[in-house]
Amino acid sequence: IPTLEHAQRRLLEALNENEFDLILLAGLKWDHHFTPEIRERIVELVRGGTGLIFIEPDGFSAGEPLAEAMGIAENRSMWNFHRWQPVAEHYLTNALPWSIFPVTRRMDYTTWQAGEVLATCGEGDAERPLMVASQLGEGRVLALTYDVLTHELSYRGYAGITPTLSYRGKWLRDEFAAMTWEYWEGWYALLTRACTWAAGRETPVRLTAIAAPDVALGEGGTVTIRGETVEPGAYQAEVTFRDRWSKPVASVRVPWQTELSVPMPADLRAGLTLVDVIVRDGSGASVGWGEGSFTVSAPARITAVEVEERTLLGAWAEGQEAVNDGRSFVAP
Repeated sequence: IPTLEHAQRRLLEALNENEFDLILLAGLKWDHHFTPEIRERIVELVRGGTGLIFIEPDGFSAGEPLAEAMGIAENRSMWNFHRWQPVAEHYLTNALPWSIFPVTRRMDYTTWQAGEVLATCGEGDAERPLMVASQLGEGRVLALTYDVLTHELSYRGYAGITPTLSYRGKWLRDEFAAMTWEYWEGWYALLTRACTWAAGRETPVRLTAIAAPDVALGEGGTVTIRGETVEPGAYQAEVTFRDRWSKPVASVRVPWQTELSVPMPADLRAGLTLVDVIVRDGSGASVGWGEGSFTVSAPARITAVEVEERTLLGAWAEGQEAVNDGRSFVAP
């Protein structure tokens, strides 16, 4: 696809020739990337029942069919980072690790999205909607305001569907380097749920809570998992405990019930522990999922290790020529 015009022609052809369960857009500008014909066709599809998810919506004007659901954008909050929090019990917010989601940038709006606010970002006077659900005709609509763009350019920079935390190999905030776990898995759990909701195809099992107390190293504990079964079936719950590097510690499979108590494994490791829960049907397909977390404290911990020159090489290094500031040695 060499040009925007070529992409627009291809997109309009696809929209006109097909029906869709879901359309997902991220980091695009409504009045720039899409022609009037494309915009009209998307609105027509949504009115007819196609779900629409728009991440960081921009380019809408007052009076347009989707303007209230998407808001009127002002500018990106490039230098401010905001914490996420759920504000409603909902299929999209329950049983997810909100407390360990990293802070993110966001788009700010002169007119914020109208609808049911499910989650917010920011605290105090800076708190604004993060995830807003609404409807246009028969189609479900979901707006998410977190920032997915790398920088501000006429072509919008590069965009994905998850928040931007780094650029060209460098973290945008130093604190992100401490996230040794696979933090993006929680985002994926949220986004895949969002897709099923917007498409009107929610899962037959819906997790509502994954609760676990913080424990001390060597101390026992129990993880409580709650949920709803909308469509009865012979389901299995797969519960996996992962350490702060997201390495599996233990995994168990038990028959699914709407309330489960799962003992913590005896060999937990110090630090953050993740609890991944996937409910599967008889064929192994996922029919419900979520993630929780808790912390395992230890009586002591190593905060840093410093190695003096020659410690590792010992007597061999005596008399050798030091290079690279004493970090490497070559034989005479």
